[in-house]
Amino acid sequence: MELKVPIKDGTGTKTKLRIVNCFINNLTEVELDIVAKMIDDNYIELNKNNRSQLRSSLNMNKYSFNNYIKYLKDKKVLYTKDNVLMLHPNIIKITADNKITIELFTKNG
Repeated sequence: MELKVPIKDGTGTKTKLRIVNCFINNLTEVELDIVAKMIDDNYIELNKNNRSQLRSSLNMNKYSFNNYIKYLKDKKVLYTKDNVLMLHPNIIKITADNKITIELFTKNG
């Protein structure tokens, strides 16, 4: 079965994330906003400079934002590589394509 989902301009990244959200640890609406904004603004890694820009663009206070970053780390959406906080490459890959394929299969054993 093939299902075509129309996407409004400017909402593509968040819509794609919503479609696969059950496979990426059920992110909250705010977590989806943060991840979608990171991808849309090409923030593959979070550092001191872009972290404050991202927080400001989402109109979040410092403490709430830091809590949500911790939740995203706990859910393995963000991870640390060489002391740099990175967006997981699988999340980036999901949103890069215009086609998402979900294959169901029976696991033996």
